Amino acid sequence: MINRDHAGVRRQGHRALVESALLAALGAVIISLAEYAPVTGIVVAFLGPVPVAVVVSRHGLKWGVLSAVVATLISIAFLNPIFALGAGLTLILGGLSLGYGIVKKLDAQKTLLLMTVAGILIVIVNVLVFFLALGLGPEALLKETTESMVTGIEQGAKLAAKLTGQPMDAAEWARTRQEMITAFGQTLRQAIVGLVITTAAIHAYLNYTISGAVLRRFGVHVNELPPFSRWIFPPWAGLLFFLASSVPGVFAKELAMYPLLRAVILNVVVGTTLFVLVEGLSLLSYYLKQAKMPQFLIVFLSIYVVASPSFSFLAQLSGALDAMMDFRRIRWGELEDL
Repeated sequence: MINRDHAGVRRQGHRALVESALLAALGAVIISLAEYAPVTGIVVAFLGPVPVAVVVSRHGLKWGVLSAVVATLISIAFLNPIFALGAGLTLILGGLSLGYGIVKKLDAQKTLLLMTVAGILIVIVNVLVFFLALGLGPEALLKETTESMVTGIEQGAKLAAKLTGQPMDAAEWARTRQEMITAFGQTLRQAIVGLVITTAAIHAYLNYTISGAVLRRFGVHVNELPPFSRWIFPPWAGLLFFLASSVPGVFAKELAMYPLLRAVILNVVVGTTLFVLVEGLSLLSYYLKQAKMPQFLIVFLSIYVVASPSFSFLAQLSGALDAMMDFRRIRWGELEDL
């Protein structure tokens, strides 16, 4: 009996080893595609957590870590080590957080929060790797980032000029380019924390949505997020947005003497703006669905709201109010049910 149990444990260990090795190889392929196929790699990169999440859900965290580390080491042997380390971190932290949520049967919101925290850690570690490997100081890295952002905008402007047949004014663009670099640099310098949180949340959502859809195809149970028209954030998100947005206008002179406090408030505004905007769009979607609007029209109106500064601001205000007051009775239920 003991020998039979021991043999069963050995078979299970062998299967875990083989599956972890195969999924590590798949992880290395995903990292390579993200490096060598930029267009396809954008989509493939969001599949990074899938191999590790599968290993964690089937064999536990230990095998998941082993699989991710092996995939990273394989990638380092063939790719740029800095890129491979950054992609490996996405596999390790993103995959482990998703796999942990699956194993512990966490609801979608908690798993998404866990993946957002993992995303923040990924950004921090990647920045530290850049510092150590390239010898870039914070200001140099900031300059590289802002120039890359402006270069991307410049490429888009050139493409638009070709499509419209209207040539770009080189002198005007040179002046605009420098102004954009200065403005982006100041914004990044002051609001870096809020931008990192926002970026991590977006990345976590895309990872969870794309990876979750793939994992369900393989029979792995991944909790789905509520329908978009039923999304709601905690009340403190709306309250923080209102406080952080109104304080600079009311106490402008006082804040001028405390740049650190002003930077903290700016980060809070940046960090909460995306969430209240999303909730505002969710609120819009809810009422348009109640009015029996077709889905394509809801999507079109949502895009229009985001593109319009005035309507976007109204959506942010509506989202912040909804977070605090729950107009749709998602959090508290209908009044007659109380």
